Amino acid sequence: NAGIFQHLKQLPNLGRKVEISQSPQSVGDHYTSLLTHPDIVMQLWDKATRKLPERCSWIVYGRPVLVHPSSGIIFGYAFGSIAYALRLPQEQYEEAISKGVERTKKYPDGELDFKSFGEGWIFGKWLKEEEDWCLAAYRFAMEDVSYWNSFTKTSSQTATAEKVITVCPNCAQKLRAPIDRGELMLACPKCKHNWLWRPS
Repeated sequence: NAGIFQHLKQLPNLGRKVEISQSPQSVGDHYTSLLTHPDIVMQLWDKATRKLPERCSWIVYGRPVLVHPSSGIIFGYAFGSIAYALRLPQEQYEEAISKGVERTKKYPDGELDFKSFGEGWIFGKWLKEEEDWCLAAYRFAMEDVSYWNSFTKTSSQTATAEKVITVCPNCAQKLRAPIDRGELMLACPKCKHNWLWRPS
């Protein structure tokens, strides 16, 4: 998540005060107020996700994203007036590239290249296959669930060489988080609250 967090943090917000992490329900009209065309938001949150077993819509730094509720991994992102993106596993990534999807997009004032986001990110192209790709992206985002679930094991120690005890801001559930990964989207296994955590 580090690459996309850094990208989202640096985006201009046109004077808006934005939360680091929040649910769509906490925003008035979340289809029109996120500096993203509502058709793009709808494509990411409602259409590409039709085959997902649960809602993954979330907002990070004022932009619409898809976040796996269990792992906290961001696997989708919508922005501007023409673009949305998915983080795919290798097989679906290669299939997407063969169908002409892009990893870079040029704009009048510059270029967006997904290399800084990490492997597997592609621009959406409004293809029917994206429903299957999005499901694969959701499952791919599950790969760290066993790692995330290990955070829920409480300890009498407040910190170790690799992990530190933190507390869910919503329900006070104790979790263990790694201190060597920078900013992370944590997901509470008790109340399902997602939030952006920073090591102190």
